Amino acid sequence: MQTGLDRLAEDSTLDPLVRSLRSRTVALLSHPASVSRAYRHASDVLADLGVHPILLFGPEHGYGGEAQYMAPVADGAARTGVRIRSLYGDRAEDLAPVAADFEGIDVLVIDLQDVGSRYYTYVWTALLSARVALAAGTEVVILDRPNPLGGIALEGKLPVDPLYLSFVGLEPLPVRHGLTLGAIVEKFLGRPDERLQVIAVRGWNERELARARSSLAPRSPAS
Repeated sequence: MQTGLDRLAEDSTLDPLVRSLRSRTVALLSHPASVSRAYRHASDVLADLGVHPILLFGPEHGYGGEAQYMAPVADGAARTGVRIRSLYGDRAEDLAPVAADFEGIDVLVIDLQDVGSRYYTYVWTALLSARVALAAGTEVVILDRPNPLGGIALEGKLPVDPLYLSFVGLEPLPVRHGLTLGAIVEKFLGRPDERLQVIAVRGWNERELARARSSLAPRSPAS
């Protein structure tokens, strides 16, 4: 299996995209789980490819993952000195970037690992960021990742009443939605946009994975 990040580093068919990123100004939205199969962070993988983001965005828990859940995160700077713009603050307007954040930014790269539940905020941070970036004229590249809860089973009702939509469920989805982050962003952008590119996971065949999981016989905790 190859995540979008691994494909960017290893798939020669994406070389034109890599060359394009090298010659443009890039911002990166990521967190500590944004790692390659070799456990290298997305920022390091991009640097290896000659792509050096000039702005970093951090979701809930912060770019470095050090903040408690529901705790507002302040802006900061990475060890390289690159500015970190927090997308998790006290107010609703602090949960998304603003158009001014994308002044001088050609491309926003998003690499976030979701858990497959509507309540997790990373997908909504990605969706809001993509909306603002595209409206500001910035292209968006999503390095997609598999849904760890699978892509077959769905659970939970759709919150059809707008009163029940919030940052832990910004759009109507089942609790267990079976989608990847990239698929959710594409679904709720409202219309196709050629300035959005999702680098899909390769080798994520959910039906085969479901059969493999059902055949596992874990050891008893008492053994």
